[in-house]
Amino acid sequence: DVYKRQVKTGMTVAIIGIAILVISTVGATLWVKRSESSRQRQVKILLFALYFWVLVFVQLILVSLGYSVLAG
Repeated sequence: DVYKRQVKTGMTVAIIGIAILVISTVGATLWVKRSESSRQRQVKILLFALYFWVLVFVQLILVSLGYSVLAG
């Protein structure tokens, strides 16, 4: 019973992590494509990395706040 609960919790964490990864990748791609000031490929790559990590950390903060509210 404890093992099943640990597996279920692990899968939930993995699904949330994959969702954060996908949302951040799509969001950073759209954000880079929308910004017209970045014409060079190197600048677009650096901006993608910056936007990706900004989105990842914002989502992690929101998920942790949501977890702390739900956990009590």
